[in-house]
Amino acid sequence: MESATHSWWNLGYYGIFACVFAEQIGLPIPALPLLVAAGALIASHELNLWASLLTAVGAAVLADVIWYAIGRAKGATVLNLMCRISWKPDTCISKTKVIFSNHGTKMLVFAKFIPGLSSLTPPMAGLSRIPWGRFLFYDALGALIWAMLPLVAGSYIEQALSIIVTHAARLKGDWPWACAAVIAGVLAWRYRNRRRYVAELNRGRAKGIAVADLKARLDRGEPITVLDARDATTMTAESVLIPAAVWIPYVRLPSRLAALPLDKPLVVYCDCPEDQTAVAMADYLTTQGAREARPLLGGIDAWRAQGWPTEPWRAEAEAADNAAALSV
Repeated sequence: MESATHSWWNLGYYGIFACVFAEQIGLPIPALPLLVAAGALIASHELNLWASLLTAVGAAVLADVIWYAIGRAKGATVLNLMCRISWKPDTCISKTKVIFSNHGTKMLVFAKFIPGLSSLTPPMAGLSRIPWGRFLFYDALGALIWAMLPLVAGSYIEQALSIIVTHAARLKGDWPWACAAVIAGVLAWRYRNRRRYVAELNRGRAKGIAVADLKARLDRGEPITVLDARDATTMTAESVLIPAAVWIPYVRLPSRLAALPLDKPLVVYCDCPEDQTAVAMADYLTTQGAREARPLLGGIDAWRAQGWPTEPWRAEAEAADNAAALSV
């Protein structure tokens, strides 16, 4: 390949390890272009395929093991922290949990191909208490497939990649500015969408109810239906809810809508940053004709912070309990 390729891409195995590890640990550093370039160097016999593959897989698995251990130790807290800095935290958390609930450990095989899921899946596996051996098997298999594809692709497009790099090298000192302009444009677009989303979220939270107000209304015997919007993975890990609350995760809401007393006050809570799932669920209930649907500000964490009691959630009795609660 051209010498320009060396100056730009030939970082060796240390570069492969550092770039892959950084991406999998959560830094905004794309590893895919480097792996494609490494594949081109493999085709020109300047890197070894198996050594490159082993390096990439080892870096990915190491980062995933770190997140798995943190998720196992800290539970949902680490997911909330990671998603709090994302562009759309409610989607970040809820979609990951829903997909993980549907696919389990098999999600580890394809998560790296889905933007936003790669860094979240290992702590979710830890939160779900998936055994170490099972986690390592599926995670390593997923990392192997994920790293192999760009390496093989790069080896087949060596000539094309060399031409691209050669032409790009002619920009000399201008190419960093061109890249910076593209990145700045993308970030500006995403920041604009983020601000719009936060504004909508704040409007929803302005309609919320404080835990003290909810407690007072419940103590007075007002006919309020409290809905727990948390997903099955979180419920299995924590297994408690606000007394008399009905567990209906957001993804099941459309199928359970007919059983809800839309003519009575509804209060929705979650355990997500800024009550995002609760706000979305309350908004949906309002569009479906609910007379009063409000998010609980602070969710179940704010309730527990007051020292108020919770009650155990039993998965095997969930259907019967919900039917009884909704019939009141």
